[in-house]
Amino acid sequence: MSSTDLRSERFVIEGRVDHATFPDWIDRHARKLGIFCGPIEAQGNTVTFSAEGAPDMLDAMEMGCSLGPITVDVRRIDRRILTE
Repeated sequence: MSSTDLRSERFVIEGRVDHATFPDWIDRHARKLGIFCGPIEAQGNTVTFSAEGAPDMLDAMEMGCSLGPITVDVRRIDRRILTE
């Protein structure tokens, strides 16, 4: 895969996502998908992070986060393309 096949996006996840294990879960899931995940910021009912990877894998990341671990209840995920 060349660097031109990669895209960077900002993920904003909202819901009951304030469980202490969710940021680590996001990081592990990103690594499984071959995605580079930037710093994960958790504040109240929002978790925000940047991710870089193949567009299909970023879609898979969104799906994984929406299902998430049992300890969270994701209500909404907003994605914004940073670079293509």
